[in-house]
Order: sequence, then C-alpha cells, then structure tokens
Amino acid sequence: MALMNESTMGLTPLFVYSTNRAFRPTNRHFQTTHKTYFYSTMRDFLEDLLEYTFQMNERVIAQLNARTWPEPEALYRLMNHTLAAHHIWNQRTLGQPPALAVWADIPREDLLFLNEQNTHQSRSLLSELPLDHSIDYSNSKGDAFTNSFQEILYHIVNHANYHRAQIATEVRRQGGTPLTTDYIFYKRE
Repeated sequence: MALMNESTMGLTPLFVYSTNRAFRPTNRHFQTTHKTYFYSTMRDFLEDLLEYTFQMNERVIAQLNARTWPEPEALYRLMNHTLAAHHIWNQRTLGQPPALAVWADIPREDLLFLNEQNTHQSRSLLSELPLDHSIDYSNSKGDAFTNSFQEILYHIVNHANYHRAQIATEVRRQGGTPLTTDYIFYKRE
C-alpha cells in the first residue's frame, strides 16, 4: 500500500508499506508543484546538510553577537559546545586528539572562524573518505566505540540542530526573537 499517491496528495509515491512493516523506497525523490531537490548520492545530501549546518550556525552566532544579552553565558556556552563537538568529531574521524574540550570556553571573536574551519574540514573528509568507513574512537568518558563516517557526519548535523533549538529557547527566555533555523525553511530560500 502506498503511503502517498497522486490522487490523495499530488505526490509520486516515495515509500511503500509492506506486510513485514518495513518501508521500502520505490522512488528516490518525489515531485510536487514546488521546487524539488534531488540528491543523486548520499554524499551530495550530506554535503548539503553540512552547508545548512554551517549557514545556520553562522546566523545564530551573528544574532548572539548583535546585541547584549541579560545572561550571555547560557547562550554562548551552548554555541561553544556545538562548535567544539563538531571539532572533536572531525578529529576523531582523523584519528587525532582534539584541541578543544567538549565544553570549551571559546572566545566570541573566534566562533565564526571555528564554524568555518569545522565545515571546511568536514567537507574535505567527505571528499576523501568512503561513507561506510569505520571510525574507531573513544568518547569523553574513555569508552570505545565504532561508527561509520556517514553516521558521524549525520550526528554532527543533528547535534547542531539540537543545540540551536536550545539556543532558540534561551533567546526567547531572554526577551529575544529566535531565528528560524529549520532545514525546510533553509531549502525554501
């Protein structure tokens, strides 16, 4: 049974529901009357997600730097952590020790540069490593894990989204208007 079809939603089916309750792709993208974004490879999609993460981080940093906040420590602590974690994941992927701690205190004037540096390094890794490349690493507690490079890249993006949402909540609590950083709004620009 198709989850969507032209007669009910004006869409070409994307997934089919089978009796074993698994979703199976029947088409790699769907078409609507709106602009359709099609990524021919997962690598292309991850590249786009890295660009999205870069731009949204840049906008949030600009918003934080544009005014005086009643409690700036709470806002900057979350942004610092977001960027430090991205750095740490890049270093884990490279098999190198990170230069930053998980909750590093990063000077405000360095945030835009670190965001750019992180993104550049992730893009370089994306152009060099297979997505299924296994990365062995230890977390900040010293526990050993292995994940694919693709999983790590997606985690970087998802982790940034999570903390930008926390920043948005804190911006509102401190009397500001949070930025809209949802992926779908980014794609509509």
